[in-house]
Amino acid sequence: LYTGLTVEVDHVIASDHPTVFVAVNVTDRNGNSLLGMDSRNFRITEDRFPSGEATVTFAGYRTGEIAVAVIADRTTPMTGEMAAVQQAALDLSNAIVPVGKRWLVTAGELPLVEAAPEDGALAFAEAAVGSAADYGRSSLDLAIRLAGRQVLRELDRRSVILITDGTLSPTAFDNYGLIESADFLRNNHITFNAVYTRRNQSADEIEYLVEATGGQSVFVFQPTGLGAMIDELVAKPSGTYLLSYNSVHDTDFGRRYIPLEVEAYLLHRSGRDEAGYYGPLEF
Repeated sequence: LYTGLTVEVDHVIASDHPTVFVAVNVTDRNGNSLLGMDSRNFRITEDRFPSGEATVTFAGYRTGEIAVAVIADRTTPMTGEMAAVQQAALDLSNAIVPVGKRWLVTAGELPLVEAAPEDGALAFAEAAVGSAADYGRSSLDLAIRLAGRQVLRELDRRSVILITDGTLSPTAFDNYGLIESADFLRNNHITFNAVYTRRNQSADEIEYLVEATGGQSVFVFQPTGLGAMIDELVAKPSGTYLLSYNSVHDTDFGRRYIPLEVEAYLLHRSGRDEAGYYGPLEF
């Protein structure tokens, strides 16, 4: 019987088998991140067989780093907000770079990744603005998926930030519904945040995503600047842990699927999750 804790296996890295890394998230029954856990609080088995001792090689609560994908909305009304978009992207880039990684995704009809962590702040801001010809129909749901995929494999606190005037395209959620988009973000521990380019203007759909994921919405020219938003993202509690252990199973040259189980214990509470992996292919 496992009660009190929720353990979720985020992903497994087995490229260095027999050394295996498992990223997990641990929360209490109210969804609050569990902090302060160490190697003594975890047990890993493979197909029910005890593995080597699990070692915590990364604990999110010990770091203050973030992984952020910024979405620049490309609806037609946003052509009148290009200066504000550029300033927002520049301010966000300057605030994020010292504490993590950032990507720039444009939410046109076909969303694209326009800037990566290695790009400079000016290139990041210019990519956010684009040209007038880039604006029109917006597939915000696809942009959210694309932005989420940029941060999915990061162990740091994950966030998506949308720069918008609060006007949604009729096609914003044609591919994935609003509820489905919120579930995607929540299930992957990604907070959704909004930077509005117009004061006192917002969209109910955007605010729903913000509230559903524990994010925040702000005006681009707020007195405290956008750095305050980034400071709050950095300060969010993180229950992410990266565990390493030595596998007890042969991979059959990478053809065998190996189930694994992760258990977490804290005082009289415990939780469990299952996953699995293939080892690297050998020829």
